[in-house]
Amino acid sequence: MAAVCRIAPVGLLCSERVNPTCVFKEDILEVKLLREPLVQFFFIGAAIYLAFGLFAEPADDLQDNTLVVDAGEIEWMATSWYKRWNRMPTAQELDGLSAMQTDVLLHIELKDGITHSAILRPGSPQFTIPMKASKLEVAVSYWRMGVIHILEGIDHLLFVLALLLVVSGFMPLLKAVTAFTVAHSITLALATLGFVHVPSKPTEAIIALSIVFLAAEIIHKRNGQVGLTERYPWMIAFVFGLFHGLGFAGALTEIGVPQHEVRLALIMFNVGVETGQLFFIAGVISLMALLRRLPLAMPQGAWRLVPYSIGGVAAFWTIDRIMSFAPLAVWPAKSFCDELSK
Repeated sequence: MAAVCRIAPVGLLCSERVNPTCVFKEDILEVKLLREPLVQFFFIGAAIYLAFGLFAEPADDLQDNTLVVDAGEIEWMATSWYKRWNRMPTAQELDGLSAMQTDVLLHIELKDGITHSAILRPGSPQFTIPMKASKLEVAVSYWRMGVIHILEGIDHLLFVLALLLVVSGFMPLLKAVTAFTVAHSITLALATLGFVHVPSKPTEAIIALSIVFLAAEIIHKRNGQVGLTERYPWMIAFVFGLFHGLGFAGALTEIGVPQHEVRLALIMFNVGVETGQLFFIAGVISLMALLRRLPLAMPQGAWRLVPYSIGGVAAFWTIDRIMSFAPLAVWPAKSFCDELSK
């Protein structure tokens, strides 16, 4: 029997049977690859990265955000600063923050090694430096900074959100959240105490990549595919939690830890992170329960909005963070695009 061939929707294949409907293996592989959520996320992330490079305004020089206060010889910058005192101060009020409309991480290191940290906001641009911070003051201060850090850390919150959307059932979710908590508590302590030293930029890239992975798992679950996170939720949460803990440690290192209360500050910062995380989880679960009760008629395919938004943004973060330390990194991306246009 002569071979009969006809064009299929994606390619061409010959067979000994009449009227075949199959395609080249290469075409099948290509189509499957393009349909993979991870690949689609990185297409979206690359588009965002290039768009930011082409249209984003250049960042202002850090020197423009510097305020010098004569009294007490304090140098203060809008991100963080370190200045050793020639004498023990009593109290100092920082003015000018309300005019800048920005939050400021204030870190003061005294000559005797004692440090003080606080977050100043336009509504409360004051910080009184005590002669020596009490245990209660250290505990409350670092607990507050832990809560603020997790609630303002969009990447960590997106990871927790994606985990909530993938893992089903109370006990599996409890185990996954507990494993995530234990893991990042371990690396937070080890890195803060100096037992582990990992470069921050690759760590931040892995954190972003973990969110991309979970976003793809959401789509796989919706399509009826059982992924690794559904099979081993606590294990996946634990592994990625180790890297998230290193990210928390980087933030705590930037804030600074009082040398006379290192353990207390570390514990309370971690407790603050867990407090903020529990607030977020409770809010998400409550919102999901409310949406299930509402008689909403969602368009077909509308469910894709959440995982693709999470995955696209996380892929952009991944590309951006890799480009910040890769050998061929060019930032901003506009310079990269200018090179391509030559």
